[in-house]
Amino acid sequence: MNEERRRVLEMVAAGTITPEQGDELLDALSTETVRKSEPAAESRVGRRLKSPKFTTEELIQLGNHGVDATYMRGLRDAGLLHLSVDEIIGLYNHGVQPEFIREMQVMGFIDLTSNKLIELANHGVDEVYVREMVREEEEEARR
Repeated sequence: MNEERRRVLEMVAAGTITPEQGDELLDALSTETVRKSEPAAESRVGRRLKSPKFTTEELIQLGNHGVDATYMRGLRDAGLLHLSVDEIIGLYNHGVQPEFIREMQVMGFIDLTSNKLIELANHGVDEVYVREMVREEEEEARR
């Protein structure tokens, strides 16, 4: 058994990740093994993620922080396709949910960076607050 697979199994045994997350990581490791055997794989160092294929280290890092496939799909569905692993973990750790991102986009905030989304979350700004502020601004404009 290779080192990465052993580490995934240890994380499942320790309760660091769920068995489902472990299964996803093991599946990804199998894909990674196939990719490594392909010729001339491009280096990922310093490159922003542009596909759902992660390195073993990135998958372990995401798993260690509790980021699961559902969260990743939510980010993708909200249009956040080119995030680094650090940005994904930052959003997750600060409680920025995909539903919040989509709601902000519906209200016209379409170019928010991951740092701005985190800043909003850190200051307790949620979609209800923004909706109320937009409504207040619209009422003020009618007066």
